[in-house]
Order: sequence, then C-alpha cells, then structure tokens
Amino acid sequence: MNSECFELWSLASHPLVQQLANLDWETFETVYYSHPAVAHFIEASRELIEAAALWEVSYDCDE
Repeated sequence: MNSECFELWSLASHPLVQQLANLDWETFETVYYSHPAVAHFIEASRELIEAAALWEVSYDCDE
C-alpha cells in the first residue's frame, strides 16, 4: 500500500471518525448542533471517509 493511500485510509478508519460518521439521528442532531466546530468536524469526517473510498476505487492501493 503506498504511503498516501495508507495515510488517507488510516485517518478515515480511525474509530472517532467512524463513530462521528455513523451516529444515529438523535445523537447526530444533538452533537451536530452543539457547536459550529463540531458540525464542521463531522462533515469533514464524512468527506474523509468518502475520499478514502474513492481513492481505493480510483487507484490501486496495493502498489
């Protein structure tokens, strides 16, 4: 796995990022609207996971 792919995958698979991206609706609403920085972090977490998935599909991460 090349280093760029590993770094992206490593961040996207971090437990905190995974938890924030997969909150149930009630928890999501409470946490998301608690502070603008939290909302931004949740959005960034979701984008990171999407980017990692696209990277895996677009590039051969095993090289």
